[in-house]
Amino acid sequence: CDQGPIDLGPESTGMEWSRVVELRSSQSSYDNPVIWATGFPAYGDVYVWSRFTNPKLQHFHGSAWSAVSFQPTGNYSIDIWGSGPSDVYVTDRTGHHYDGVSWTDTKIPAWHVSGSDASNVFLSSDSLVVRFNGAAWDTLLHSQRAGHIREVSAYGTNGGFFAAGDSLLQWENNQWKAFKAPALAYQVVWLADANCAVASYDGGVGTTIWWFNGAWSPFSGP
Repeated sequence: CDQGPIDLGPESTGMEWSRVVELRSSQSSYDNPVIWATGFPAYGDVYVWSRFTNPKLQHFHGSAWSAVSFQPTGNYSIDIWGSGPSDVYVTDRTGHHYDGVSWTDTKIPAWHVSGSDASNVFLSSDSLVVRFNGAAWDTLLHSQRAGHIREVSAYGTNGGFFAAGDSLLQWENNQWKAFKAPALAYQVVWLADANCAVASYDGGVGTTIWWFNGAWSPFSGP
């Protein structure tokens, strides 16, 4: 992991882009579509959510788009993550899970979801963090501060980074570590593993920092 440009892989040949679904309203410039995909190019499995589509949550299974039987309630922004076509999570202020056959309500308050595999899945609300270990859910944090947890990014076999107010939290080896952020942290982007992550925060100029070998430092970029 270094601070150079990110290599997104070799250019694909024999493939073309085409418009498949409109994700933004012509009446509003505000929207945050959410897309999760896996399996390309073998079979393709894509979930797309937008508040301006009808239905809001749609699924592409390799050949056609269709409405998802479960539709998020309200007009909140949602989050989507899955380890594969038969293990998909959607949050709409509550966590929902698809096992390849049907959707179930986890009954867990959740705004964000992230995982690294089916046995390391985090759901979080603004004050709650729970983790699924492949067999059961475990509550890792229940904060009394509303708006405390803002983002989650999982890595490895049991780890996760969390943006939490003015701190960046790390869960690893069944324990928490807290790191003071330079300003109000709001997003964590996982890049590689426990030794390499990038976080963005509210703070004007130089709002990106990176995690390398156990410490956060300013990110100079390419």
